[in-house]
Amino acid sequence: MTFATFEEMTGTAWATAGTTQTGNFPSAVGVDDLLILTIGKDGTSAKVSGVTDAFSGSWVEVIDGATGIRGAVFYKRAIGGEDGGTFAVAITGSEAGACLLARFSNYDWDNTPENSTVLVGTVGSSTDSVTFTAVTASWGSDDNTFIPCVGYNDDDATNVNYSTTYSNGTTQLSGAGTNASGAAAMATKEVAADTHATGGWTLSENEGCMRTVVVIGPAAGDAVPTINLAMAPYTPAA
Repeated sequence: MTFATFEEMTGTAWATAGTTQTGNFPSAVGVDDLLILTIGKDGTSAKVSGVTDAFSGSWVEVIDGATGIRGAVFYKRAIGGEDGGTFAVAITGSEAGACLLARFSNYDWDNTPENSTVLVGTVGSSTDSVTFTAVTASWGSDDNTFIPCVGYNDDDATNVNYSTTYSNGTTQLSGAGTNASGAAAMATKEVAADTHATGGWTLSENEGCMRTVVVIGPAAGDAVPTINLAMAPYTPAA
């Protein structure tokens, strides 16, 4: 068994409010790569209504960023031609913010990403924990990767402080320099189990945020092959 291969995280800042924001694909995207997109926005009155691009395939909604939630999460099965392209994030009201895109290669698409219950609300000072609800993979214990996703209000002075047990922790701020903006944060943790209790994260300032944990399955080709040992009956020579 092996884990899906984490390749990179790329972020896009939206310093200017708008009802359509543009995000950037990585410069190299492979066929069947898994792309996980976390969006952070300022307000709670508008919602993220969808993500589109000019390539084949569609974005699947994990969290739709409904009214009252400061972000959204989507994923896509890449076709391999998105290299250096862009995607559009539609919002029902004018919002500033940011997005963060994680790319995984060698992913087994027999298991589509799943997520924990979304938590919303204000997380306080640096001593206050960013709590998450645990997620349990429906396909069971395997070489699974757990990806906490956070979207929150920011003033370009707020950062997520990741637990040292996580890898690839990345925060994308909006660059707007005011509280009228949003930010996105993600990290990864490889665990050979069906569930994991995410903890040990804090925000450096008092901010409203949404958070969930996405779990993805193992690498492609991890299934144990079936070997057919059936033999033809013996026929003695004449």
